Amino acid sequence: MGFEREGIFVGGVVLLFLLIVIFIVSGEIARRRTTTAEGYYLAGRSVGPVTNAFAIVSAYLSCATFLGFTAFIWGLQSQLIIMSQAWMCGFLVMIISFSGPLRRLGTYTAAGYISERFRSEYGRLIAVGFMIFIMIMYAVSQMKAIAHVFEMLLGVSYVPGLFIGGIVVVLYVTIGGMYGVTWNQALQGAICVIAMFVPVMAILQALGANVWYVPFWGYGNMVPEMLEAFPKFFDVLYPPEAHIKWYQGVFFSMLFGTASVPHYLSRVASAKTIKEGRYGFLLGLFFIGFVNVLTFGSGFAGVLWTSVEGIEVAAVRADMLLLILSDIFVGDWALAMVMAGAFAAGLSTTAGALIVIGTGIAHDIVGSYKELTERQKLIFAPIVSFVGGIVIIFVTINPPAFALASVIWAIAVSASVFTAPLIMGIWWKGANKYGVIWSMLIGGFLCMYANAQFAHPSFTWSPIWSDVPYGSIPYPGVLSVPASFVVLIFVSLITNRIPSLAAKIPREETDLLIEKAHGWPEKHIPKNSKRYNSETGPIIIGLIMLFFVLYALFGG
Repeated sequence: MGFEREGIFVGGVVLLFLLIVIFIVSGEIARRRTTTAEGYYLAGRSVGPVTNAFAIVSAYLSCATFLGFTAFIWGLQSQLIIMSQAWMCGFLVMIISFSGPLRRLGTYTAAGYISERFRSEYGRLIAVGFMIFIMIMYAVSQMKAIAHVFEMLLGVSYVPGLFIGGIVVVLYVTIGGMYGVTWNQALQGAICVIAMFVPVMAILQALGANVWYVPFWGYGNMVPEMLEAFPKFFDVLYPPEAHIKWYQGVFFSMLFGTASVPHYLSRVASAKTIKEGRYGFLLGLFFIGFVNVLTFGSGFAGVLWTSVEGIEVAAVRADMLLLILSDIFVGDWALAMVMAGAFAAGLSTTAGALIVIGTGIAHDIVGSYKELTERQKLIFAPIVSFVGGIVIIFVTINPPAFALASVIWAIAVSASVFTAPLIMGIWWKGANKYGVIWSMLIGGFLCMYANAQFAHPSFTWSPIWSDVPYGSIPYPGVLSVPASFVVLIFVSLITNRIPSLAAKIPREETDLLIEKAHGWPEKHIPKNSKRYNSETGPIIIGLIMLFFVLYALFGG
């Protein structure tokens, strides 16, 4: 596809400039209201459910999602539906399994939780290292998509678009902190919904959809034309070689990964109460689902148009399809809206990722070795976020083919590193620091070793597992996630029975911590409480996960 827009798109520049001004002013107001590190990281824990819901929408509907879903439907067709449902179910796992206990523990991040729950500085450092790497890969996708927006906005090539757009995003985060990010994310979430809904309606109307005003169902009359042009579009098993392990990998990678992604966890912590945090997630899920089905409509339009017209699209340019469809079939106003939605989505998600990076370094690493004053934390955290953003910009100069690719890989790594410690650590007192350290290392290594070139072309050390039998996108979570559960459970069981190692585990402290995390008042916690202490459940889970490990390695 050789389509390029020439010159500066004045309407788009004006709209994005107005949005940037609004976001920066909001961030500056927030900065003046922010007097503590908790205010910077968690918006003072004062965010209501509706605001949090739209902030969650904005965090989930990243620029890579906003533009990348259309590209992935073009590349994968209906398989993306399975992946997106796994993502959404991951939020429910988070809400049910550990959102409340994490809030009661008062931790900002997954790394903070590891340190607090398992009383291990080594565990904290390992968790912080993985967390920062995950967020960098997550933000790489956003920067790539933002670069595409600025390409069409300014009529420049990819690299100048990357640096201009990237620096705008990084400066925004540095000025506003999490308070500005949280309130702006709510606005950005609303912009995302509107900026997808209206242009997709117009695109489908231009292509001939009968019920274009209901874009997620309204293109039914165009299905025969699609089946003639692209017969396998609705084949869920496309390509035919897709194996059950692909679905297993999607389940473990996407469902558990979404539940444990660091900047999603911070949305629970920023709510006023646990109850309001859960309400916010449920309301956010509704709007996320709404935008997901809209992207299926835009993906349908993109595949139909390129197939009927015989247009060749390079994979690395497929993320621009929604922008191009808006420009060709509707006009400047639709293109400006899509640009605004994509920019808002990318801004909010990158901001969330940079805040997590800043939190991890300033609070979890430096803060563990040197006690910083509130003023020092407020100065240091934005500096760390700024430096992290610049690093991400340079990493994105050589991006993955699809913007969504490194997001998927980052989520799979998160599932492999953090899910077992989060679930088992909250629900089983016997989980200890030895089990969690080896679980994170082995789960993370297995995930990162396989398929890393899929996430970023520079990772040439990765072998990339064969597409068969793992489907069109190999998912290392098929092995790495269950392996992390197996290691955590059985290493904990063994070390709890070795006196010299068990003596170094502060069980009295951690047992009391778990009781309090589940909401039990201290006066109702009996000495040697048996709650959350049984080994039967963990052993059963460990054996089930061991079966999945063996099946991933040796199953047909």
